[in-house]
Amino acid sequence: MARIEFSHIRLVDFLKSLHFPITAFRLLDTLRRKGYKVLVPYPPPVPRTHRVYVSGRIAEKNGCIIVIDSDKRFMGVEGTNLRTVKAIYEELSSLVTEEFGINMSDERDYLEFVCEGIIRTRKIAFKEIGRAFMDAKIVKKVSEILGEEVMTHTISFVPLDRMSSDKEWFEIRLLPHIGLPTREYEFTVVYRSPDCQKVRKFYEDVESKLLMIVEAIEAG
Repeated sequence: MARIEFSHIRLVDFLKSLHFPITAFRLLDTLRRKGYKVLVPYPPPVPRTHRVYVSGRIAEKNGCIIVIDSDKRFMGVEGTNLRTVKAIYEELSSLVTEEFGINMSDERDYLEFVCEGIIRTRKIAFKEIGRAFMDAKIVKKVSEILGEEVMTHTISFVPLDRMSSDKEWFEIRLLPHIGLPTREYEFTVVYRSPDCQKVRKFYEDVESKLLMIVEAIEAG
């Protein structure tokens, strides 16, 4: 049975506002009061009419990092554990609503989920990926062009007739892990949508979906 290990998980909201609604000092002070370790210096005092923003990896709690970019208008959470990242993301969303009066359902442009990691298998990973498309016409054609048999090394699944710049988008990419290509797959998942519930559902199911995809690849 294949096993998953996550190395990076990211769940972020991209906001609609032209002027980012969350200012630096108030946000950092709120996070500190809520038990977060602030990772960036406080900005110097400015007149109340001025708006000062903060960007980067700004605070930490329970192994998760709060990330924010006022120019790209996103904020969210990074970590390595699905449950913890989800819990901190929900806490951050509630905090923003309570402290800044922002209704995230109205303010959110789209929600994006990204994760990376490895899947350990008992099969020979690089051979399984190559075998999955061995009969594809393009593989045979490229073999003829190069005068040598070839196989696929990376598998990427995306939605039909969509572009990677679309707000409604996903990509699931698998390849042999460079450190142990005989026993591990490396994966990257990107999943985003204006429909928050759709992303949340995929987030809950990502482990089972990845394992089913690997099972399908290895079943031939």
